[in-house]
Amino acid sequence: MSFRSNQGNLTAALLLLISIASNAACGLESGANGAPTTGPSVEKVRIRSFRLQSRTIEVAGVGRKYLLYVPPAPDSDETPAAMPLVFMLHGGGGTARDAADRGTNGRWLELADRDRFAVAFPQGIDKQWNDCRSDDTHATGATADDVAFFSAMIADIARSDPIDFKRVYAAGISNGGMMSIRLAIEMPDRFAAVCSCVGSVAALSDCAAPTKPVPFMYMIGTADPLMPYEGGAIAVSRRNPQGRGTVLSAMESLAFWRNVNHADGMPTIENPPDTDKSDGSYVVITTWRPEGLGDSKTSRSDRTATPSKGASSTGKKSSSAADATEGAEVVYYEMIGGGHGWPGGNQHGVLYQQIVGKKNLDINGADEAWKFFSRHVRD
Repeated sequence: MSFRSNQGNLTAALLLLISIASNAACGLESGANGAPTTGPSVEKVRIRSFRLQSRTIEVAGVGRKYLLYVPPAPDSDETPAAMPLVFMLHGGGGTARDAADRGTNGRWLELADRDRFAVAFPQGIDKQWNDCRSDDTHATGATADDVAFFSAMIADIARSDPIDFKRVYAAGISNGGMMSIRLAIEMPDRFAAVCSCVGSVAALSDCAAPTKPVPFMYMIGTADPLMPYEGGAIAVSRRNPQGRGTVLSAMESLAFWRNVNHADGMPTIENPPDTDKSDGSYVVITTWRPEGLGDSKTSRSDRTATPSKGASSTGKKSSSAADATEGAEVVYYEMIGGGHGWPGGNQHGVLYQQIVGKKNLDINGADEAWKFFSRHVRD
């Protein structure tokens, strides 16, 4: 065999190796910290200046999607420390991208980068979450096994990135906020704290009774035209107050969680400055803690609620709840005059305000939720 033919064979072999390597690279994406994730289930997505992953996992035979942002690992030879994990849930009719971008003005991504935590934006089936309302049959998504979806996401993320399982949190808006409540009720051993924004407790619920306290943050506008502050039927719009199920009032929702969390102490009240007069609203923050926790003093609530099936509706401690020594705080952001929206960022457009009202701009929902989450670690 001539030297020229040997050279040709070597060239062909090199080309074959390059082709194999190229195909392998196309079929294998790297996880946020370098751990491999199989190709077809992971795509790269850019939102603002941030690079996210769009992941697909199978849950109960259904492909479920979510966006994930994990900040770059620090430049060090040391193994990255385990990070908190935050889930931000879109509202009914919304998308994961909305929750990451316009819906929160990208603030969760900025906070994750600043304070080094992972943040996931899951996508509901038919843009809906199965949040326990037994009287809402509006969408296919209302029957999905979303609790299993969150369990699967936690496991999927932990396979590629170092997650601190004691610091997993959920926040959501509207239907997503109500789903966060369901996660606290049904997955108290996985979530260290939850935040529901303009999403109240379901009046008629398929959820089981809560079994453990979970720190709970609740934000609602007193002039919300969709999620009724006084309780009752959830409206689709101002002109269409129809059949999306019913919720407890804001006061009943608070009483429900104060009961579950044994938050019996005297409340502390804060009055953030009304920095934006144009939004037509201001905020009052009230915090209840269990008796003897922090600076709270004894003051038992006489408010009542109609909680999920199996739970007490007397306003007293339910026999299904944990001992008072395992209580947790309840923090209430009352946006007086506020409408339906995640606070902060840009105001709703004029036409959209006709449907949902004005949102509060004095606070930023992501900043407040992260401040709340940061002080809670699951035992």
